[in-house]
Amino acid sequence: MLTAGDVSKKDMQKLIETAKQNYDVILIDCPAGIGRGLKTLWQAADEAYLVATPDDASLRAAQRVASMLFERRQLHASLVLNRIDRFLIAVHE
Repeated sequence: MLTAGDVSKKDMQKLIETAKQNYDVILIDCPAGIGRGLKTLWQAADEAYLVATPDDASLRAAQRVASMLFERRQLHASLVLNRIDRFLIAVHE
């Protein structure tokens, strides 16, 4: 099975540039963690949305990825929180 980590940076950039000619938005779902696949993909990213759950381990991992994106690409990442328990959210009026 072929994974993003098996594709070279050059090939991934070529694939994304080709897709940009036909689509306004291209969303690529990356596996968790900072592996070769993620490093290949962030080279061609215009924006980054990190999905995390509200537990410490997930938030720390998202922070590491966000820091690396900013350090290496000056790319600010947005955070999307998944699996929020609505009863734990305080509503301020």
